Amino acid sequence: MFEATTTAVPGNVSISPTTQAISPMTSSIAQAQSAFASLFAPPPAPVPIPVMTPPIPVAKITLMTADDIALATAPDSRDDLMYKHQHECRMNYWYIGELTRENAAKVQIYMQAWQNWVANASQYRALNLPIPPPPQPPVLADVGPMPAGYWFG
Repeated sequence: MFEATTTAVPGNVSISPTTQAISPMTSSIAQAQSAFASLFAPPPAPVPIPVMTPPIPVAKITLMTADDIALATAPDSRDDLMYKHQHECRMNYWYIGELTRENAAKVQIYMQAWQNWVANASQYRALNLPIPPPPQPPVLADVGPMPAGYWFG
């Protein structure tokens, strides 16, 4: 509907509402200018990275009594395997240690995943890509001794 016509002054272009014919040179210059402007435009505002401190999970801990710990860690605690209370104290002491190590390993893996997510989020932000969700905290096992009679049941 628009037609480009030149007037007597070189470089001036007037548009008449009859046809939409613009010379190929004019459209390629406009495309080059818009491409140049998009290349050198200021970057968009950075997407904020969510909270930088991860929620650290906490396990429910039930401790053994001091007498049970003393019985489980006594130097002669390996001598009498038929002493049921001593054996249960040793097994519960071992079990609590295993659960504690297992929970510590889960938290360590989670913390490493969080650090990796923070590093990746900054890279995603630099590339103007959507940031993936942060890692979910692990479910930790409750730490505590088994009920009396469990190890002989």
